[in-house]
Amino acid sequence: MNILYRSLVLVVLFVCSYSYGQESTIDQSYGSSSATLDAVFPKFNLAMDSITSQLFTASREISSNVQNLLIYKLKIKWLLRSELKASELQFLNSYFENRLRIALAKDRRFVVYSGHDLRTLFVKATDSTLQVKNTYSEEQLRTYAKTHNIHAIVSPEFLVTEDEIFCYLNVNDLNSINIWNREFRGKLYLYAPPSIKDVLREEHDLKKLTGLPQGHFTSSFISIKAFNGDTALSSSRQAFLAVGYKFNDVATIFSNMNFFIDTKIVYGPNFGGIGWTLTPGFGFELYGDGEIGRKIILLNVAGGYYIESNVFTTAITAGASVKLSRLLGISFEYLNFGNPGKAGNIYPAGNGYIGQIYFVL
Repeated sequence: MNILYRSLVLVVLFVCSYSYGQESTIDQSYGSSSATLDAVFPKFNLAMDSITSQLFTASREISSNVQNLLIYKLKIKWLLRSELKASELQFLNSYFENRLRIALAKDRRFVVYSGHDLRTLFVKATDSTLQVKNTYSEEQLRTYAKTHNIHAIVSPEFLVTEDEIFCYLNVNDLNSINIWNREFRGKLYLYAPPSIKDVLREEHDLKKLTGLPQGHFTSSFISIKAFNGDTALSSSRQAFLAVGYKFNDVATIFSNMNFFIDTKIVYGPNFGGIGWTLTPGFGFELYGDGEIGRKIILLNVAGGYYIESNVFTTAITAGASVKLSRLLGISFEYLNFGNPGKAGNIYPAGNGYIGQIYFVL
């Protein structure tokens, strides 16, 4: 009966521990920080290269009587705001241990053991007590070391911060007396290749700085002559309104220039005519500031077509735009619409001016 009781207790403990491990691996959520292991780990190698090179030089201070080393109880402290999953923590544990083992074994006088057979689950049950543990006592560890002819035990501890990795190494003899300890550090972001998130963040910052991310909406007031065929209307200048979208692409060859495609829907409220323009062009930076932003004042030149009732006529604009903020700007332009010469329809034509407000997306 006692044997059956103890067996049931062991089964319950095993199932509970397995379920808890599964939940902690799958359901554990990340913190609010974007610095997860996937984003940070590509920068570990250079930091660890720095640490292992320091370790190779400093390890020569260890007594020549110490040859066989055992890495035991490696600890990791993760100070970033994001939390690590159990699988990620296990991966980091193996990564740091392998890098240390390679660095110490580089000096051929050391033989380094990982002690994987030490990671066993001890279950000791009697009629009145049940003990479960997964670590050796000092006496058990000493016995293991003597059996495998180990001279000293290495206890590493790694501290991962936002910009550095710290490594603390303690080397104890079999009587738990510390015979050597050192601290090493490696810059986590020093000359490291940028991650995808870093690249996207830089692109976003650039778009905020230029004020020309992809395009902007425009609202315009056009003062220009109105023609009915070849005949100008009685009023020399009439009001036309326009709304549009202007696509901007920052040039890669010349940093002070951008290419744009300006489209507008043009409406004459006094005449009822509706048309639209398509005018590709270039913008040249006249004034920019490193702190305020690029392309604060631009000279814009464009040429294309005005289309109304299936009739194409030329459209040419030239003017300057001023960025008032990251989201708002104004521009003033000179324009010329060609006269299509089609009787019975009213067109904006001739020389005129545009006053425009644009809203950056």
